[in-house]
Amino acid sequence: MITFSNLTQTTRLVALCAGFLLGPVIAPAQTLVGWGYNGDGQNNVPPGTYTAIAAGDGHNLALRTDGTLVGWGFNSQGQNYVPGGTYTAIAAGGNHSLALKADGTVVGWGWNFYGQTHVPPGTYTAIAAGYTHSLAIKTDGTLVGWGENCCGLSTIPQGTYTAIAAGVGYNLAIKTDGTLAGWGDNSYGQTNVPTGTYKAIAAGFFHSLAIKTDGTLIGWGENCCGQMTVPQGTYTAVAAGNSFSLALKTDGTLVGWGYNGYGQTNAPAGTYKAVSAGQVNGLAITRPLYTFSGFLGAVNGPPTVNTGKVGRTYSFKFRLTNSIGAAVSTLSAVRSVTYNPVACNFGASPADAIEAEATGNSSLRYDSLDNQYIYNWASPSQPGCYVLLLALDDGQSFTAWFDLK
Repeated sequence: MITFSNLTQTTRLVALCAGFLLGPVIAPAQTLVGWGYNGDGQNNVPPGTYTAIAAGDGHNLALRTDGTLVGWGFNSQGQNYVPGGTYTAIAAGGNHSLALKADGTVVGWGWNFYGQTHVPPGTYTAIAAGYTHSLAIKTDGTLVGWGENCCGLSTIPQGTYTAIAAGVGYNLAIKTDGTLAGWGDNSYGQTNVPTGTYKAIAAGFFHSLAIKTDGTLIGWGENCCGQMTVPQGTYTAVAAGNSFSLALKTDGTLVGWGYNGYGQTNAPAGTYKAVSAGQVNGLAITRPLYTFSGFLGAVNGPPTVNTGKVGRTYSFKFRLTNSIGAAVSTLSAVRSVTYNPVACNFGASPADAIEAEATGNSSLRYDSLDNQYIYNWASPSQPGCYVLLLALDDGQSFTAWFDLK
């Protein structure tokens, strides 16, 4: 493995040459952050890179970039025993969990006393898990609910919807025209939805939050601890727990307010791309520092398999930009490059012969004229298939597949 750090560069090219050693693929940097109550280990977040998160009563779920699931925290009902397979969305309830497959079907597991994991047949586009009930949007935009049926939960409003949220005994939904619907327990006015049009919603224990189409935030329902005293600003995501609230600003920073007995509103510094609220804990996915262009040639990224000859040197070219779209040029942005031998089982993936070759040992450099990184890989001498991993210092990683003869 080569690790790049504390490097300098000149105007045109700077190169670092080193022997490329076969070694284990390194784990990416932590991209999940947890805070607040940790009595059940819900803040002991697993390493890896993730695209979605869901915090329940005492357990958490996360969707990895490869579509597989991980669960941790309170597990009295098996709510963390995640099923195999790949998924596109997740939801965490009181002590049960839901996940949406790529084919539109839904799987449920964990506590099932009220039938909240008995998913009705059909295909869906969105899911939500309340404390003891579940909710989903069908592919035709209509809603279906199952599980506990207290408080008028079964009185699902007609219409078509784009987003849903489930709280303790009540639900919220955004209609296709952007207006809101609320039903179920209304002891604190949590289903008395405001007028206007909205793009995101969150249902807590007894309070509700929504982001308007202009990015501003509004809250209603119980306000025992200031959980509805929303801060000014514009937002892209919102989450509601037990008497506290979290929101993601347009600049990627987090803000929290309401009950703070366990530090659950002490939102961590940094920038993030997703946020979720459990009963008394928070969970967020960090925002990557860079946008990756993809491999520009002569090497391709998946699903293409790059075919070539052993012992040759091949070039990867790619670009990185920061949050404002400016080119990144520091070599320290590339944390490491590793490769591992793998079974030659790429299925029906297309193959592409690498025609351009380079010379010399494995090396990384930055070309300031073309604003691109160039990594020369001195391939191994043993024929076979390999996966090469490019790891960035913000935790992202990207792969390329090879079949060398």
